[in-house]
Amino acid sequence: GGEGGSQGFQADLYIIGLQETVELKAREVLLNRDVSRPWQRAIEQALRVTAPKGAYRLVVKTHLVGMLLLVYATAQVAVNMDGVHEYTVGVGVMGVGGNKGSVAARFRVYGHRFMVLNCHLTAHQQNVEGRNRDLNKIWRRFCVDPSEHGLDEIIFCVGDLNYRIDIKGANIVKKLIEKADWSSLISFEQLTKQRAEGKVFLRFTEGPIHFPPTFKFNVGTNTYNGKRVPAWCDRILWWRDQRVCTVSQRFYTSISSVTESDHKPVCALFNVTLLGTAAEKAAGTPRFMNSPVSAVGAAASPGFGSSIFKRMPGPSRRQKMRARHPSGSSSEGQSFGQRDGGGYSGGGLISSREETPPPPRETIAKVEEDEKAAGPSARIVL
Repeated sequence: GGEGGSQGFQADLYIIGLQETVELKAREVLLNRDVSRPWQRAIEQALRVTAPKGAYRLVVKTHLVGMLLLVYATAQVAVNMDGVHEYTVGVGVMGVGGNKGSVAARFRVYGHRFMVLNCHLTAHQQNVEGRNRDLNKIWRRFCVDPSEHGLDEIIFCVGDLNYRIDIKGANIVKKLIEKADWSSLISFEQLTKQRAEGKVFLRFTEGPIHFPPTFKFNVGTNTYNGKRVPAWCDRILWWRDQRVCTVSQRFYTSISSVTESDHKPVCALFNVTLLGTAAEKAAGTPRFMNSPVSAVGAAASPGFGSSIFKRMPGPSRRQKMRARHPSGSSSEGQSFGQRDGGGYSGGGLISSREETPPPPRETIAKVEEDEKAAGPSARIVL
């Protein structure tokens, strides 16, 4: 298992994306209240089922109206993180309202540049172009450039993307769901078609979908709402710079046992292998770490996610910082500091909140068995 041994599966990072944590009424959009505390308590209680208390540290927390992004890291990973920046953008009411939009964060782990986004896009069957515009605006505001010239080396995007299935008649879709005929449904799925036409998520990857549509259910049940055409609203996609890392998805599924929402959360587990930073590659500098990293992710209303990182033995970040700064100091700072009642603790991480980015630059047991055979690995849950 994970580092907790008999305590069960653990990940190095949990990346959790929630939408509609409040009712999307005008008052809530205007007030933009932080309602994250109950969600934090519930998530941290769940983490303690598989890990000792204090094993995870909250390293990212950002919200916009009903959207909430939380990232938890193990202590070992937290002290090897730095450069945390958090972003928000509203694309809803009047083109700027926070009822729709994205919350995101960038950070470095062992020197590798990560970005995670939690998005909630325009609703309703016919609003395909509206969803495309939402994504394009988010990409521009956050300077998302999935290429070797961009700011990031690994990007995960989760959320209620709200793309629907272009089949008239819920009964037809439900019959195909009963047959588990996913390929027929996918051929009519809006996001799949928009990606094929190069309109959104250019160069991103999504794993095969082999689970039922995640929307719309009658709350408290696993029964689809009779008035809506079921759809895969809730998705996880990723991009990686193949020069410096590899990403493989171990599973991608929805969680039918969650009935508190009219959506079903989705989650995925990835193995991510860090091969060395782009700068090191260009300079021919050997990388101290060359170990697999795996990632799991989830998104929905609500959704959740997580991740795990391990690395091969080598100089610690503190040792490398001392090599650069003989005094032991660093312009990046040495600790999280206190934030929102003490959410951050640990070393080697700075945090800043920004609404615009800096200038561009089948089972867990089977997974763990495979990873033991493959050698040291890290897991990320989204």
